[in-house]
Amino acid sequence: MISKQMEEHPRSFGVPKLLRLMVLAISIAALLRAEPAEAQQRKAIQPNTRYLLFQIFTSDRKPGVGVFPPSGHIESTVQDITARIGTKGDKKNKLGICLGPLTLGDSEEEVCKIIREGFDIAKKNDVAIAFHIDDQMFWENSKDKRDTLNSRANIEWTDWNGTTSTGRRLDWSEHPTKVAPPLCVNSGAVQVAVTARAQLIGHELKKQIANLRREGKEHLYAGVIAGWESMIGADFATGKHTGYHALSNKGFSAANPPTRIDLELSQLLKQFIELWAKQLVEGGAPPDKIFCHIAFTPQGLGRTDVKVTERMGFAAPDIAFSKWYQPGFSLYPEGNTLEVIREHLQKHGAPHWAMSEGTNVVPNGMPGEPTMESYLGKLFNHGAVTANIYSWGIGGNAERERNIFRRATENPEALSAYRKFLKGESLVEAQKTSAASSSEQLRAKIDRVQRQLPAWVNGRPERMQTAKLMMERLEGALKSNNFQQADAAADEFLKLITR
Repeated sequence: MISKQMEEHPRSFGVPKLLRLMVLAISIAALLRAEPAEAQQRKAIQPNTRYLLFQIFTSDRKPGVGVFPPSGHIESTVQDITARIGTKGDKKNKLGICLGPLTLGDSEEEVCKIIREGFDIAKKNDVAIAFHIDDQMFWENSKDKRDTLNSRANIEWTDWNGTTSTGRRLDWSEHPTKVAPPLCVNSGAVQVAVTARAQLIGHELKKQIANLRREGKEHLYAGVIAGWESMIGADFATGKHTGYHALSNKGFSAANPPTRIDLELSQLLKQFIELWAKQLVEGGAPPDKIFCHIAFTPQGLGRTDVKVTERMGFAAPDIAFSKWYQPGFSLYPEGNTLEVIREHLQKHGAPHWAMSEGTNVVPNGMPGEPTMESYLGKLFNHGAVTANIYSWGIGGNAERERNIFRRATENPEALSAYRKFLKGESLVEAQKTSAASSSEQLRAKIDRVQRQLPAWVNGRPERMQTAKLMMERLEGALKSNNFQQADAAADEFLKLITR
């Protein structure tokens, strides 16, 4: 999820017998080979390095636009980051970049090319490198001639009648975005495609990590994020949740529905994330540096007309915890998001984890933590080994001061906080000020204003005029989506009418 500058499930009537046998063979082979990796995954691996990463987007899904930018564009962004921060850290706290999305819509050659270029840029510039996989959003327009995904047999349904999804709805900005329909996560062809792609990525990572190891630079590999806010997506045209195709494959129907459809869909999603992670390990990716990426907490945007489980795309918090990957979350500090994530981490034994996407602002414009230092402190002081900061450089120079995400990510205090972390200094967690309000708190303040205003005015003309001016200021800030100004106006309004 991020602003509009950051760009933007086929139905099945049965899987052919040969394809089912292929899936079964792959599954059996993976099971027979997986035990050593699974045993390794269960070990409590102490991380040697913590990573401060910046997401660099390597794929633009607008029709007619090239998939990958030239390596010079990536490298110039890296050089901008390192020059402005002024330090790259060391083997304990390391600056780095995360390249992605690597998508099912990209060819094998494109994916391998970006991985190789990423490692080359990392070694040349002495920065860490990580990769971010899109698990099922941008699968259309594949250049791989072996692609079998674009079939009704693999698209999700919006009901038990097999109504095919029109496209997936992404609530990444004020106006929803339409992308490819959600894939049926347990379709045979989908699982074959995921297995092949994950093993390809894992194999390429293994080769490149071996090169780093020979040069004594293995700490420059920061890991791979297996998913991009993984979820069972909603249909764009109707807003209905999907997943009925996958449930049908499990034997459910209108006449035999699951007792808890939300639990069944969450379990299906977890199995899909685990498929990616297992096959990355099979290909050779180190299991201790595989992270998931879900968004179960409020992000300041999104729908309020559906149940919480639907809003999170059935990515319940418990699915972030598996023997096959480390937990990873989107984290825009709306309300008590940080505290909620911490509670779930404690519940599962306080494992090491990743902030897979985020920065210190809420997508609706509300401020987050009082400082970037506090934001980072509430990550790294509480078990995070990776923070993947979004928005550096999006929109070019024209957006540097205008974009709320870039202002949060690239402001002088944020740069100072990055330096502090990379130098190994303690990060101070500040208490939120009254200005650091959530959208829920802002709504509560406005409700208080509306309730108390009539009694304060009480027919007095001078107060009526003051109230009118204050209300116009508050409404203007809300209409322009300037929630920080709206929050300040609401505070001033309440102070006036309650003193």
